[in-house]
Amino acid sequence: MQSSKRQKLRKLKKLYLGVALVVLLLATVIIGITCFQSRSLPGTISIISNWNYGTNAAQEFDIYVPHSISLSPLIILVHGGAWEGGDKSDLSGIAYFLAEKGFVVINMNYRLLPDFSYPAPMEDIQMVLQWVNQNAENYGIDTTRIGMCGYSAGGHLVALYSLTQDKNYINGGSMLPRVYAIAALAGVFTLQGINNTTPIVEDTLPVWLATANPQSLGLPIDQIEPGDNVTFLLLQGAQDVIAPPAQSSLFYHALVANGVSAELKIYPDKDHTTLISGIPNDDEVGQDLVSFFNETLNSP
Repeated sequence: MQSSKRQKLRKLKKLYLGVALVVLLLATVIIGITCFQSRSLPGTISIISNWNYGTNAAQEFDIYVPHSISLSPLIILVHGGAWEGGDKSDLSGIAYFLAEKGFVVINMNYRLLPDFSYPAPMEDIQMVLQWVNQNAENYGIDTTRIGMCGYSAGGHLVALYSLTQDKNYINGGSMLPRVYAIAALAGVFTLQGINNTTPIVEDTLPVWLATANPQSLGLPIDQIEPGDNVTFLLLQGAQDVIAPPAQSSLFYHALVANGVSAELKIYPDKDHTTLISGIPNDDEVGQDLVSFFNETLNSP
């Protein structure tokens, strides 16, 4: 009888011990996930996540650093989301893809509608460049070779910034490192024909522009000046009904008419989403993107 009780007690102890180990393991995993900020992927890329560059919760970025013994060019990624949504995680696959090609990549969040409008994202870009200026040596960044890549609303923002980077959006902003190469994917650049786009663009872009006086300050097509020292690659899906091809076409012709270096690539079978979905798998769009940044940021 006593032997049977002892056996039952031993079984209960083993059960309790097993449960305790499972709880401890789960706690360790949860803590590891929660506290995770930096990691290295085998032999290629180091990633630091959620680096705060300002005091607002939205002002953070991830930085992807290729393992290299030499200084590397920098690409700043700016996500889409109709100026009111989206997140840097939307472009994380593209960020890793570009870092694999030898670029340091900063994938940034920025302040959004309805709480923030023009020129808040311009200030945020300059704050990121300010961080770059202060920390370039630690991350192997060559501050003379900086490009930007934006998608949808992000395409609008990188185009606008590149054409107005002589402005002091923040104190001393015009003295920060220059941006020379701009890839805008499915961007919105002008109000011309805006009523033919989706209600999201039609409704939110004017709201974002409401704090720009005059409104043209927030429109890339109105900020072009002859001889602007920026090179543009405009990538566009022919099937895009959110940011239709006319947006990129109008902007491209305005750039060329003012002597600004620009190239327009329209992909017949791509729409707003599929334009970027294949980039991490090195599709045609991804190859064109890498070729552009190699030519503009890696050429002597």
